[in-house]
Amino acid sequence: MFDQAFTIHGLRFGCNLSCVYGLLPNRKKSTYQQLFKELKSIAALENKLFLPERVVSDSEIGLISALAAECINRRIQSLDLSTTYAEDDEIRSCCRKLMALCLLPLQEVESQFYNL
Repeated sequence: MFDQAFTIHGLRFGCNLSCVYGLLPNRKKSTYQQLFKELKSIAALENKLFLPERVVSDSEIGLISALAAECINRRIQSLDLSTTYAEDDEIRSCCRKLMALCLLPLQEVESQFYNL
C-alpha cells in the first residue's frame, strides 16, 4: 500500500521534534514535489513559510531531485527571473537541465554542466 515512510524533524530548544509523518505510494520526484506543495499550502494557512534551511537524507534520488529543483526555483525567484523563466523557452530549458543534473552519474555531471 505504501512504499515510503517519510518524516520531517525540526530542532526547537535543542530538541529534535518530529513535525511531519508521510506515507507515500512511491519514491518518485513528482510525489515528493506534491508532498512539498501540500506542506507549503498548510504552512500558508498558518501564515508561515515552509522553507527548511537544511535537509538531511539518505540517497533517495527522487527526493534529491525534487529538492534540487526547489533550490533552483528559489534562486530563479530571488534573482527576479520568474517572468523571464515563464516567457523564454531557452532560459526555461536551461534551468530544467540544471535541475536534472542531479540525476546523472557523478562522472557525467561536470561535462554536462558545461554543455548547457
